[in-house]
Amino acid sequence: MNSGLLFIAVSETSHKVSKRRSGELDCSVEILHHYLHFWSVVLPWHFCPGFRHFLVVYCAPNERYNSSNSHQQWHQQKGLFMAGASSFPSSRSAPSARLFARTERPVVNFPIQHVVIDWERLVTKRPLVLDTVQQMPAYLLKPEVLALLDAEKDPTYRLILDLMWTTGGRVSEVLALTPASFVDDVYDFGVVLKTLKQRPGRPSKAALLRSPKRYVPIADPLLKDRIHSYLWAGRYKQSARIFPIVRQTVNRHIHALVERVGGAPFNITAHTFRHSFAIHLLLHGRPLKYVSQLLGHRSVDSTEIYTNVLTVDGAHFLEGVDFH
Repeated sequence: MNSGLLFIAVSETSHKVSKRRSGELDCSVEILHHYLHFWSVVLPWHFCPGFRHFLVVYCAPNERYNSSNSHQQWHQQKGLFMAGASSFPSSRSAPSARLFARTERPVVNFPIQHVVIDWERLVTKRPLVLDTVQQMPAYLLKPEVLALLDAEKDPTYRLILDLMWTTGGRVSEVLALTPASFVDDVYDFGVVLKTLKQRPGRPSKAALLRSPKRYVPIADPLLKDRIHSYLWAGRYKQSARIFPIVRQTVNRHIHALVERVGGAPFNITAHTFRHSFAIHLLLHGRPLKYVSQLLGHRSVDSTEIYTNVLTVDGAHFLEGVDFH
């Protein structure tokens, strides 16, 4: 395809897309990647080699783009989005050699970007939550977890605690991890956990084979670097477990760590980090269904108990309601 000005016409009713170069025949667009706002389109350059400009034309229902019109007229009539370099490339320019090269991925942010949390208030309200909510598990809040992580000096146990806190994995699932469990596809980094119920000792090979899997993203760059460093230093085989210890050993180590930092008003085990992970996500407005999937729950009903942290402190709901 020669270089030049690429026109992309989008129909509001049928979503049919076509691309034209002035004075030439139509040719179909192979892939339509994203809708932005209403009907605007982002088409990566490697699907249109040689084009440095494109115009997105918003077509009304039952209306077709007329290539005989100048693009200035269309700009005045419909409004165009123009992207690319400030000048058109020469028609003699060679096709791009980076046909399958990665392009800069668009930044897509979660709608809730910043949450202000009063940690002292949540710590003060926690005894009320544990006392009034039946079967409510004990949980830690972010400042308390960070204090434990900072006090842990052993790199193996530090990584175990970090993974339980940032993935919500059961201790048996974390102890079953191998180098092959971590996935880095350039776009994202994460870990594949095999959903395992807690049982004494390490999970058997038969339990690992029949267990369903779930993918948990790891967005913290510091933890990502710590994982890479640990795997590199250990020189583990791809199928070898990187934590050759059992659950009881981890719990004993956690108890000793808690005593070292001054104790806690309730018993803290490895599973406490899993509960803390779920509550931490809900405090930041993440959907209950997504939290349930990350935890590997079969039903959202199992995850709903964590929402009591959000509802027990509900005095503000009665503000402005007069009874006398």
